[in-house]
Amino acid sequence: MCCFRLLVEDVYFTILGAFVLIALYASRYVLFHPWTAREWIAVADVEGKIYAAGGRDRLGEVYGDILAIDLERLRIRKLVELPSPRFGSGAAGLEGKLYILGGFDGRECFDEVLILDPAIKNIETAGHLPGPRAFGGVATCNGKLYYLGGWDGSRPLDEIISFDPDTGKSSIIGRLPSAREFVAAALLGGRIYLLGGSDDRGEYLDEILEIDPESGEVLRTGSLPSEIKRSSVAVSGERIFLLGGWEGKRSDKVIGR
Repeated sequence: MCCFRLLVEDVYFTILGAFVLIALYASRYVLFHPWTAREWIAVADVEGKIYAAGGRDRLGEVYGDILAIDLERLRIRKLVELPSPRFGSGAAGLEGKLYILGGFDGRECFDEVLILDPAIKNIETAGHLPGPRAFGGVATCNGKLYYLGGWDGSRPLDEIISFDPDTGKSSIIGRLPSAREFVAAALLGGRIYLLGGSDDRGEYLDEILEIDPESGEVLRTGSLPSEIKRSSVAVSGERIFLLGGWEGKRSDKVIGR
């Protein structure tokens, strides 16, 4: 009986060990897990540190926390709360501060531009956009924030907005060729590039637009390999990379320009 029990225990621990190894292998590219699974997070780098704000989980719960992500220690900590939960906001780091623009709580869009000083964990309103919006593109250039396109709660928008943190004023400096949301925006060489998205008819776009942040002039400079929206974007060296997204199904593409 004792031998049988030992044999059963050996089999049990062998199976358990196999499951552990499978789990470790499946998560080999995951650095660590946040507190909750969520989407539509506003994420930005502020002087080499990453901050994530808000988001929504698969059950529809909307979050209002700002998380500080420490990649060296593989740790996430809650830094402060937004004035109210929201997802689909824009985010950018500028001069040591984190800016959160707009967003949607499931019922209404916001026009706030919030500013967070991570050093003192203080968040306040820096100004307002011309109207409520979410799911637009955000970039920074020459000390200003730019919000492109987006959705105002009822329709996509075509506006290019400049926001001056020094004065708290925003202004419309130009318009996109068509209204669009779920776009990806990046700054390269003093120009803002807007990639993909979907228009006011819900059709996906493959356009690459180049925008002069000083004049608001917009040029079509190329096309993506496919029509895509909800992608993430990163700049490395002299190239822009588009990662993932939605093109009628989830995309695993990494597109370089």
